[in-house]
Amino acid sequence: MIIAFEGIGGSGKTEQINKLAHFLNSKRKTFIILKGGGTGGNTKDLQELKSKIDKSGDPENLLLGETIKHQLVELNKAKASKIDFIILDRTPFTYYASAESKDLKLKEIFSKEMMEDLKKFPSADLVLFLNITPKNAHKLMEHKEVLSRGDLRATIERDEYKNKAYKKYAKNYDWIIIDVDKNKSIRDKNSIHEEIIAKVNI
Repeated sequence: MIIAFEGIGGSGKTEQINKLAHFLNSKRKTFIILKGGGTGGNTKDLQELKSKIDKSGDPENLLLGETIKHQLVELNKAKASKIDFIILDRTPFTYYASAESKDLKLKEIFSKEMMEDLKKFPSADLVLFLNITPKNAHKLMEHKEVLSRGDLRATIERDEYKNKAYKKYAKNYDWIIIDVDKNKSIRDKNSIHEEIIAKVNI
């Protein structure tokens, strides 16, 4: 089963993925966690990919393309090994939302090879969209950069566009929406975890 987590930065994806992993382990289920949709991976392979940046004339696209390819290769390996659960920290929809937030078409920012790799991604059996307002997401980020007031406004504005895109995908593709905040208050992390477990229905 492929379970994917989507949401803007600071929505709590990584923490909820870790909680799900502990739960699956307690149930003696096999699983693998694959990061994608960004440059924040901590695995050795992704760190090695980052070292290529200085050798490329277009470092952002090189890194992004390699990350997409890396996730796709590892995902196919996991499927072949018949692991019970494949957990994706972001999916190709992350790229689509990023492009929409900049009012761009994917072909304007991705190479032909990268577009082909995106098309090869198998659909997730379950997509959990962690829905949170950008202002609250920024508050929750543990290692956030110190942003100037102007940069913070720009970041929040960009994430608001991303959230609109995610909500559109959620409606069109039957994603499950998990509200991280309600009535401007941030929910308890354990209650979010319990809701996720109920949705996964293990």
